[in-house]
Amino acid sequence: MKVLEEESLSVQSDTESIKEVEEEPLYEELTVFSSQFNEIKEKNKELTDKLSKMKVDYLRSLSVSSNTDSAASKVRGGMSFEIDDCKFHLKAMTRPDYQPLVDNKRIIEKLRERITLMNIELMTEREHNEKIIKDIEDLKDKETEDPAGDKVTSDEEIEYNSMNDEFKDQICSVSEIRQ
Repeated sequence: MKVLEEESLSVQSDTESIKEVEEEPLYEELTVFSSQFNEIKEKNKELTDKLSKMKVDYLRSLSVSSNTDSAASKVRGGMSFEIDDCKFHLKAMTRPDYQPLVDNKRIIEKLRERITLMNIELMTEREHNEKIIKDIEDLKDKETEDPAGDKVTSDEEIEYNSMNDEFKDQICSVSEIRQ
């Protein structure tokens, strides 16, 4: 029995030492959790105070904005309208059917540019043709008035003038296209 008692005493001392060893880490963990809890509690209190201040500020702003005749109220209304408009356009831009509309607008713009350039070219061509017709009429008038010897000189002058005008028209059309 004595052996049993000694064994039981040794087992009891072992369990006590194990309990002491286990209690130390548990106590340390409890201390860590307690400090974390206190920190969270302080942050919670700070956030509660901040939220209370924000509620007070919001209520004050509501009381100020209740006067709908004020200029600030009108500005806020206009700004909220613009914000809503921007939100609408942003939502529209994300829709899948928006991209073809953008592409169509680009195509239309390019076609408008081409039409404008073609109109300018037609106008310059018309002016050029009118100058040629006028030069031909002037040539016919000079042929009837002048003797045969002066005819060669006047033809050369008319040809030079029409070529000069044509060159000027080409320069103008090139500079307009670049713009």
